[in-house]
Amino acid sequence: MRSITIALLVASVALPAPMLKDREVFYHPIRVGDECVYEEVSNGEITEQKTTVVKAEKTSAGHIITVRWGDESDKPYQTRVIVTRNEVTELDGSASGSKQGASHIKLPAKEGLTWKFEPYGVNKPEEANSVCRVIGEEMVVTPAGKFKAIRVEVKTGPNGKFKDMTTWHASGVGMVKVDMKVGENRRTVILKSFKPGK
Repeated sequence: MRSITIALLVASVALPAPMLKDREVFYHPIRVGDECVYEEVSNGEITEQKTTVVKAEKTSAGHIITVRWGDESDKPYQTRVIVTRNEVTELDGSASGSKQGASHIKLPAKEGLTWKFEPYGVNKPEEANSVCRVIGEEMVVTPAGKFKAIRVEVKTGPNGKFKDMTTWHASGVGMVKVDMKVGENRRTVILKSFKPGK
């Protein structure tokens, strides 16, 4: 359940970086084999979760990325996102599905930029509408290293009652930290290691 929760909440917010000549810059891993290990602290318990890019398709619409949560032997959960220079958005979980879910970022992102999304598969959308707002750029220190990251605040439900979350994202790596509150439960997820694919 935790892996599914993390997947749906932090599946790849992307933000702009200075454009390099002849090179596109993304805030989400897009190479097969890119692997992130996260450490989650919740109610005093510490657990680990690994994500691996298992499929990457470059299409006219953007990079369609399939991410496996866990190891192959763990009956892993998978998520799919579409990554472009202008947006990173969840796709539904089926192998061929193209229905879009949460728009985690719309670019170019500037401090104060605000947008809304309604996740797919929600029975009561009025209770799950999310509002995202770019706060700015910050240095984030993690076990995987020090990252210049973009901070985004996400509030879900009336006045953020259902979920209150802050995420930080870095170029080439994606999510490096998440701090979330669901009810009275607070969770912190931080990047422990990143291994690029070959």
